[in-house]
Amino acid sequence: MKLASVIAKLPIVSINEGEQVAIVKNLFFNRKTKKLEYLTVVENAEDVIPAILSFKDLTGIGNDFITILSIDNIKKIQANETALPVDDCISLGGRTVLSSSGNVIGEIADYEINKKTGTVSRLLISDKTEVAGDTLVTLSPKFIVVSVPDAESKADSSLDDASVSYLVGKTLTADVTSDDETFTIQKGTVLTKELVMAAEENGVLLKLTMAV
Repeated sequence: MKLASVIAKLPIVSINEGEQVAIVKNLFFNRKTKKLEYLTVVENAEDVIPAILSFKDLTGIGNDFITILSIDNIKKIQANETALPVDDCISLGGRTVLSSSGNVIGEIADYEINKKTGTVSRLLISDKTEVAGDTLVTLSPKFIVVSVPDAESKADSSLDDASVSYLVGKTLTADVTSDDETFTIQKGTVLTKELVMAAEENGVLLKLTMAV
């Protein structure tokens, strides 16, 4: 296992060339498989446009270096390309973690991955909470959704301060309506603590969180 913050600082050595060829910049995970898919890399710390290195092309992740077979494993990005060629992949650092019941757990401060499989073994939340990697449900640009058992998280058993603080003051981008259509908060509404509490009581807290 290795922390992403450690991997993101490692230099890369090509075995065939016998020299350092790049430095890791960021890690990108496949949203469907939830596994590490690509690393963005730069030749030196001053580079602005990164190149792409597939996780499957890594031959080792050590304490001091990452090794690859050849410099040809690194795919250059042209200056006129507007997006990284990492379809359906996202980075995890700093994203908001949301329980499947609609409560904000916190932001990802760091995370640990399995060096062999590329899977996330645990998330380290900004308030020092740890979330097991096998609870990951959804990876999206807006939220990382996890399924955390009620017995292991007060965030799933009641509406906690983190959830309220996250939602209060935000503006809805879509109408939020309960399944029985007896409760609605309209698009454009600025959320108050009372509205957030009412949303939880009517079972639409997850819908509310996804609509801000």
